[in-house]
Amino acid sequence: MQILRRHVLAVAIAAVALAGAGVAMATALAGPRSAASHTNPALRTYRFCPRRDRHPVSSTTVGAGAALVPAGAQQVLLCRYSGFEGYPNPVGPGSFRLIDHRLAAARTTVDRLASELDALKPAHGAQACPSDTGTAIIAFFRYGSPAKADDPVTIHLGGCSIVTNGHLNREAGFTLIRQLKALTRPPSERSVPYQLYTHCGIDWAKIHGTFWKAAHRLSDGQGNPPAGWGNPSQNGTLTFTSATTAVFKSAAGNVTFHRTARTQPTLTCS
Repeated sequence: MQILRRHVLAVAIAAVALAGAGVAMATALAGPRSAASHTNPALRTYRFCPRRDRHPVSSTTVGAGAALVPAGAQQVLLCRYSGFEGYPNPVGPGSFRLIDHRLAAARTTVDRLASELDALKPAHGAQACPSDTGTAIIAFFRYGSPAKADDPVTIHLGGCSIVTNGHLNREAGFTLIRQLKALTRPPSERSVPYQLYTHCGIDWAKIHGTFWKAAHRLSDGQGNPPAGWGNPSQNGTLTFTSATTAVFKSAAGNVTFHRTARTQPTLTCS
């Protein structure tokens, strides 16, 4: 099956479903990489994750036509990309960018991932993947020899969850997707310490220079925080679940905030 290239702008404007004839939209821009073998320029090795993920990558590793991950891999470089969900412009400079990476060098981890990928079932027939936003992880399996190319395996995190090395197409299960997401959790999804101002009730939070609105205002009905919350502030953590949504978590309770364009504080209570 032939790997389809993304038509990013067409998808963003016309909301065209990303469909493939049983294929994955494997992607990666040729970013910083080490020099290819002088004896065979087709052999590619990747020292770093490409900064963008816009074009398909295909494995040149011997045996890639018979297995997603040919035997003998020693390391795996995991590169996670944002797809076309960049804020505020879905096809702007924030789209298809590298959002996290991890080098797994433990042989137990490398062997486990390789085995799980090779055990995936083949993808057959035409498949329409309307919910595929292009988010993906590319796993570059390394073999530790300049004479043997890296084996890039692209795992799509949405839509049909297609997995491909450019020769074979498989379907990933929920367990594998969850495992790879956990290994490459982007900074935006990590919790950071945060002190929430609560003196006038919980309605707004100043985050990154703008004021974010609580999805549901919390108070005791008299302009104070609810019972059990600190006053004038509550310590906790802040997790960004998207570019416009953040969740404050604390021992007193949780609050979801949505980003606004407001840069000036609201009226305060006495």
